[in-house]
Amino acid sequence: MLAELCKRFPDYDAVLFLWEIAEKAPLRERLPPLVTDARSLLVIVGPEGGFSHAEAEAARSAGAHLVSLGSRILRTETAALAAVALLDYLLG
Repeated sequence: MLAELCKRFPDYDAVLFLWEIAEKAPLRERLPPLVTDARSLLVIVGPEGGFSHAEAEAARSAGAHLVSLGSRILRTETAALAAVALLDYLLG
């Protein structure tokens, strides 16, 4: 299923792949350059238990930006809400 989704990445201006093992760069610095000019944005949140390294690499190879929401591991539904709230704040 992820392979099929990766094929759709070119349909979006930016793809964010939320992965707890991604570089822990501050979101206030990392996100603006990725999303400020994006008119269409795809945010991918993993299943319970997270994504594998192979899945993250496949997403990165297809053009996704691997992003961590911080040091805490969030539940899937919480991570999605946190990501939307952050993006809404950044994009106004």
